[in-house]
Amino acid sequence: MGIFGTSQKDVWSEFAAEIEGSFIEGGVFKANKIEAKFENWTITMDTYSQSSGNASSTYTRLRAPFKEIIPIDFKIYKSGIFSGLGKAMGGQDVLTGDSDFDKDFIVKSDDEEKIKELLSLDKIRELIRIEDGIRIETRREKSPFSAKFPKDVNQLYFIGNGVIKDKERLTNIYFLAALLLKQLWNIGLASEEDPEVELK
Repeated sequence: MGIFGTSQKDVWSEFAAEIEGSFIEGGVFKANKIEAKFENWTITMDTYSQSSGNASSTYTRLRAPFKEIIPIDFKIYKSGIFSGLGKAMGGQDVLTGDSDFDKDFIVKSDDEEKIKELLSLDKIRELIRIEDGIRIETRREKSPFSAKFPKDVNQLYFIGNGVIKDKERLTNIYFLAALLLKQLWNIGLASEEDPEVELK
């Protein structure tokens, strides 16, 4: 432990071991990251920084590519925190039928019935409530600076503010991603096949 508390490296390497994943130490131009297999999917957690004017913000990110059977796009975020982004995000507002959840979260999707099925598991909604500062979405990578995705590959993409060094939070986020991947398969949206995409 350093003078500023437990380091990200220490926490993330311990967490990677607990989920039988790999901790990959970064360098000058690359962030530390965790890679873990959940069935045939690979879940990657890392951090990145974004500059705006003279300020720079750091975010914790989770990515999990999957092969689509039926295309799906959605975004889930806390009402109030990311609400200003709503119009730019596209998709229609969806009510899940859980009044408390619908009051606290904005859900946008191009397939209302499928997103309701996806969020029908109580445990998924519970974990989203616990991690209400995380924005969850699907994202197809098209940037030349990112891994090039085949047409039938999408990914779960989580973003949270700051560097998350709380193992309980890391566990919640990891298992939320795993549950979402499994539920995407259960409702016929995702294949169990390895998407064979190497993230940058």
